[in-house]
Amino acid sequence: MLAYLTRFLFGGDPTPQLPHSIRVARLALERNKGRILRVCWEINGSMRPALLKQAAEIALNSGGCIKVDLKAWDEGLHIALCGVSNRRTLENFQLLAEYAR
Repeated sequence: MLAYLTRFLFGGDPTPQLPHSIRVARLALERNKGRILRVCWEINGSMRPALLKQAAEIALNSGGCIKVDLKAWDEGLHIALCGVSNRRTLENFQLLAEYAR
């Protein structure tokens, strides 16, 4: 019987430490071969696309997920709330949509 284990990387956006978070996820998966380990991220979507691709592949291959927290659809409101444009986040939604096909 397979043991079931889920690791959620929540509790503050991991984007500033995403390279480390990706390494930890890979290490956890490697050390838990033969067990079900689902890796999930809750992110703001503003990271570099190359890092998002790595996180998406880990999440999908492990049966996990990525939850993107978009603060506002309207760019002006997003800037007012977050201090930055939402353009990259919206572009990253497009990138993630490719994995759903």
